[in-house]
Amino acid sequence: MQEGSLRCDVNVSIRPIGQLEFGTKIVDPVEIGKMLDSVLSENLKQLEQYRAGKTKLQGFFACQVMKLSKGKANPGLFNKILLEKLNAKT
Repeated sequence: MQEGSLRCDVNVSIRPIGQLEFGTKIVDPVEIGKMLDSVLSENLKQLEQYRAGKTKLQGFFACQVMKLSKGKANPGLFNKILLEKLNAKT
Protein backbone atom coordinates (compact mmCIF):
# COMPACT_ATOMS: atom_id res chain seq x y z
CA MET A 1 0.00 0.00 0.00
CA GLN A 2 1.09 3.50 -0.66
CA GLU A 3 1.90 5.86 2.13
CA GLY A 4 -1.15 7.84 3.20
CA SER A 5 -3.67 5.30 1.87
CA LEU A 6 -6.27 3.77 4.12
CA ARG A 7 -7.46 0.19 3.96
CA CYS A 8 -10.41 -1.23 5.82
CA ASP A 9 -11.47 -4.87 5.63
CA VAL A 10 -14.84 -5.78 7.08
CA ASN A 11 -16.09 -9.29 7.66
CA VAL A 12 -19.64 -9.19 9.00
CA SER A 13 -21.74 -12.26 9.71
CA ILE A 14 -25.33 -11.89 10.80
CA ARG A 15 -27.00 -14.30 13.20
CA PRO A 16 -30.01 -14.05 15.50
CA ILE A 17 -29.46 -12.60 18.98
CA GLY A 18 -28.56 -15.32 21.45
CA GLN A 19 -27.49 -17.84 18.81
CA LEU A 20 -23.90 -18.87 19.40
CA GLU A 21 -23.39 -20.87 16.23
CA PHE A 22 -24.02 -20.05 12.62
CA GLY A 23 -26.45 -22.12 10.59
CA THR A 24 -29.48 -24.03 11.65
CA LYS A 25 -29.13 -27.21 13.66
CA ILE A 26 -31.57 -30.09 13.39
CA VAL A 27 -32.72 -30.76 16.94
CA ASP A 28 -35.97 -32.66 16.29
CA PRO A 29 -35.45 -36.23 17.60
CA VAL A 30 -38.06 -37.61 15.19
CA GLU A 31 -36.30 -36.12 12.16
CA ILE A 32 -32.91 -37.35 13.37
CA GLY A 33 -34.43 -40.78 14.05
CA LYS A 34 -35.71 -40.96 10.46
CA MET A 35 -32.25 -40.09 9.14
CA LEU A 36 -30.70 -42.77 11.35
CA ASP A 37 -33.26 -45.35 10.22
CA SER A 38 -32.40 -44.52 6.61
CA VAL A 39 -28.65 -44.82 7.23
CA LEU A 40 -29.01 -48.09 9.15
CA SER A 41 -31.29 -49.67 6.53
CA GLU A 42 -28.84 -48.72 3.75
CA ASN A 43 -25.89 -50.21 5.64
CA LEU A 44 -27.14 -53.53 6.99
CA LYS A 45 -23.77 -55.24 6.59
CA GLN A 46 -22.05 -52.62 8.76
CA LEU A 47 -24.91 -52.79 11.29
CA GLU A 48 -24.44 -56.55 11.54
CA GLN A 49 -20.69 -56.08 12.03
CA TYR A 50 -21.31 -53.45 14.75
CA ARG A 51 -23.63 -55.76 16.62
CA ALA A 52 -21.04 -58.54 16.32
CA GLY A 53 -18.59 -56.41 18.28
CA LYS A 54 -16.97 -54.06 15.77
CA THR A 55 -18.03 -50.97 17.76
CA LYS A 56 -15.68 -48.61 15.93
CA LEU A 57 -18.31 -48.57 13.18
CA GLN A 58 -20.25 -46.10 15.32
CA GLY A 59 -18.08 -43.39 13.74
CA PHE A 60 -19.02 -44.65 10.27
CA PHE A 61 -22.72 -44.30 11.07
CA ALA A 62 -22.15 -40.85 12.60
CA CYS A 63 -20.39 -39.71 9.41
CA GLN A 64 -23.22 -41.02 7.26
CA VAL A 65 -25.80 -39.09 9.30
CA MET A 66 -23.75 -35.89 9.16
CA LYS A 67 -23.41 -36.32 5.40
CA LEU A 68 -27.15 -36.87 5.04
CA SER A 69 -28.00 -33.85 7.21
CA LYS A 70 -25.29 -31.73 5.54
CA GLY A 71 -23.68 -31.26 8.96
CA LYS A 72 -26.81 -29.81 10.56
CA ALA A 73 -27.79 -32.66 12.89
CA ASN A 74 -27.18 -31.86 16.55
CA PRO A 75 -24.21 -34.14 17.36
CA GLY A 76 -25.08 -34.78 20.99
CA LEU A 77 -28.67 -35.68 20.21
CA PHE A 78 -27.97 -37.86 17.19
CA ASN A 79 -25.18 -39.75 18.99
CA LYS A 80 -27.58 -40.54 21.83
CA ILE A 81 -30.27 -41.75 19.42
CA LEU A 82 -27.66 -43.61 17.34
CA LEU A 83 -26.45 -45.60 20.35
CA GLU A 84 -30.03 -46.46 21.29
CA LYS A 85 -30.74 -47.73 17.78
CA LEU A 86 -27.43 -49.57 17.38
CA ASN A 87 -27.84 -51.39 20.68
CA ALA A 88 -31.55 -52.13 20.25
CA LYS A 89 -32.41 -55.79 19.99
CA THR A 90 -34.43 -56.37 16.82
